[in-house]
Amino acid sequence: MRTSFTDVLSSDLKPLCSRDNHIMKYQTRPPRSNAKNSASYYCGFIGCSVRYHSADGYYTLIGMPDHANSVDEPGVNLLQCPNHHRWLYRRYSVDVRGNVSWGCGVEGCDYGFDAKSKAIKFGLAKETSVTIGEPASMAGGNGGSMHMTNHEVNGVSVVALDGRIVLGEESNSLREKLKTLIAEGKKKIVLNVDKVKYIDSAGLGTLISGHISAQKQGATLRLCNLGSKFHEMLQITKLVTVFDVYDTEAAAVSSF
Repeated sequence: MRTSFTDVLSSDLKPLCSRDNHIMKYQTRPPRSNAKNSASYYCGFIGCSVRYHSADGYYTLIGMPDHANSVDEPGVNLLQCPNHHRWLYRRYSVDVRGNVSWGCGVEGCDYGFDAKSKAIKFGLAKETSVTIGEPASMAGGNGGSMHMTNHEVNGVSVVALDGRIVLGEESNSLREKLKTLIAEGKKKIVLNVDKVKYIDSAGLGTLISGHISAQKQGATLRLCNLGSKFHEMLQITKLVTVFDVYDTEAAAVSSF
């Protein structure tokens, strides 16, 4: 476990414990069984051993020097800040609807992610979406659909997307498709988004979770044929540094 001296963990956060949802407390002195971390947050509620650090995400100590177990719970340690590549923490929220939001633990970073709406936010920024090839009047509607075709080229699984990647069946279908490919042992995956006409923040969240899931399983997910508006959206959301992007399908396939 390592702590970067250039990315300082903020002491002003109110992270919620991933296990019991209690507000965690900041600890400047490292616990003896995790001596390499200069600081971290801990729960401590009725013996709970869950801790959080931006470099390590949510983890529990098992009593051995410098040894920790990543918390294996639904929705935890799945997303990283694209600016710092650090694990997001579950934010304290007074939202009566019970919405769960996540933020970056690095000092001064305002990157955030809303788990319910799948909205990616920077400070007070609103939900991110972009119309790529359709009239603006179609943006945000429930109409339309997405179709996927899958083929292999030189051992690379290529999934061609056609339509809209939006909250609901479309993003769920893409998520399941990626999970299936990874479960089948496919290590090289390319998403061809040439015919994607519209993507909202839910669709973008699906791409992010697919990218991270692939990494965890030793697989690689790459994008191709984004088009100028899609590429601009990745730049605005600062996700262009997260994904490997190629101009053509052939270039993406040959990059492996």
